[in-house]
Amino acid sequence: MDLGQIRDLYDEAGIRGFWKGVFPTLVMVSNPSIQFMLYEGMLKQLRRKREEDVKGSTGVTALEVFLLGAIAKLGATVATYPLLVVKSRLQAKQEIGGEKALQYSGFGDCTYSPQ
Repeated sequence: MDLGQIRDLYDEAGIRGFWKGVFPTLVMVSNPSIQFMLYEGMLKQLRRKREEDVKGSTGVTALEVFLLGAIAKLGATVATYPLLVVKSRLQAKQEIGGEKALQYSGFGDCTYSPQ
């Protein structure tokens, strides 16, 4: 971002414009944590089931590890994707003097808006 873009952003939205979308972004950092939690939980269940089925065997294959990781990532993305949409909407350039119905006053307005 160069100085001209910074000036344009400040002229358009003031100091608040620099902070639009910060709250959803901070929540988005939880995505890897959610993914890890889901992965570890599923892996623990798979190992427990293996131990019951095959006496003492808790091994998992590379394909199973891959599939567990993919499912965990899917779950984390489904949980956090709506926040990514809110963040993008808040950070989208909103013309001053444009239609007020298309502008958001903040996180709550963007989240609960019927658009």
